[in-house]
Amino acid sequence: MRHTLLLRPLLLLFFAVRPGFCDEDLTTAYREDAGRIIGAALTDEVGWEKLSYLTTVVGARLSGSEQLEQAIEWATETLQDEGFDNVSSQPVEVTHWVRGEESVRVLAPIGRELAILGLGRSYRHPNRGNRSACRRGERLR
Repeated sequence: MRHTLLLRPLLLLFFAVRPGFCDEDLTTAYREDAGRIIGAALTDEVGWEKLSYLTTVVGARLSGSEQLEQAIEWATETLQDEGFDNVSSQPVEVTHWVRGEESVRVLAPIGRELAILGLGRSYRHPNRGNRSACRRGERLR
């Protein structure tokens, strides 16, 4: 019974989107609209100015970052100033990760620091770090 319930929507979707059932080809149907959009994108500098502002003034917009909040505030104000109706932003809880300090030290046979890059959500011991035996690896392929 469960397989039948899953099969029915899939068959409906398959037959509903088959190109043979369309009266005209999508390329033909949207050619004029697509041409207007492409033409506006090639001649209008406003979109590029907005993109430039977001990438150079606001900067990287990582989830939970101050830059993301700035970008949301800027976008909301910009859309309202341009006359869009019903512009709002909604509060959303997102995970925020801040890179901590990372280090690796070989303890034996000769103690020395190694250059590393810690990965997000990597585990570390809060007081004394992690200790682990290391093996020499062969060349990665």
